[in-house]
Amino acid sequence: MVFEGETLGMALRSTGKPLYVSPGHRTDLPFATRLVQSLLTEHRLPEPTYWADRLSRAAARALNDRPPP
Repeated sequence: MVFEGETLGMALRSTGKPLYVSPGHRTDLPFATRLVQSLLTEHRLPEPTYWADRLSRAAARALNDRPPP
């Protein structure tokens, strides 16, 4: 992703849904890209993001399945 001549992010994976990477506070794009690539395993998302999503969805389901007070 380029905005006004500055590269702000990039897409990883050329097949399927792309995974967009952009730097955060006090990081640059090469570091952010290396970090995300090091965290990719068999899932589409980086491992910490995958588990955060999975656990939060399970917690939300558990709350929704409770009987009303």
